[in-house]
Amino acid sequence: MTFSSGGALVKKDARLALGMKIRLRDARFDVVPRVMWFYDA
Repeated sequence: MTFSSGGALVKKDARLALGMKIRLRDARFDVVPRVMWFYDA
C-alpha cells in the first residue's frame, strides 16, 4: 500500500514538474507581450 501510494505520488510529481516546464516555456513567450503592454499602459 505504501509502495503503491508512493509510486502514485512520484507519478503526480512528475506530471506536475512537466506541467511547470510547459507553463514556464509558455510564460517565456508570454513575457514580451506582457512587458510591451505594461509599458504601453
